[in-house]
Amino acid sequence: MKSTVASASLLIAFAIFLVSHAEVNSSEDTEDSEEQEVKFCNESTTAEERNKTLGCVLQTDKEDAKRLRKFMENSNKNGSVIADLLCNNTNALNEEILKSEGQNFSTGEEPDLSDIFLECESSDTKDQAI
Repeated sequence: MKSTVASASLLIAFAIFLVSHAEVNSSEDTEDSEEQEVKFCNESTTAEERNKTLGCVLQTDKEDAKRLRKFMENSNKNGSVIADLLCNNTNALNEEILKSEGQNFSTGEEPDLSDIFLECESSDTKDQAI
């Protein structure tokens, strides 16, 4: 009987440890994702900063940046229109990019630009304005 109570106590203590450890990891994951937020669409970001960041993104050789660059060239949309779509209606931008490539929004692979924007925001090479 004592061994059953001791086992149950250990099991409860272990369960409490696991739950508290999971909460710590969860809050750390949340903090990391907040740190990785793209600043491009923040209200405090100036038009000049957006212009430099977008210019940097468009200068990269990454496939999704090339897709965005080609879309901008073919659609004659300027940087402010692209910035507005990126910040306020990403789905519409992705749909337009896919449509310009002859793909369907529901089956095509959407461009993923967030990592490219993060790289450009963290680099000192944002001097290529569009």
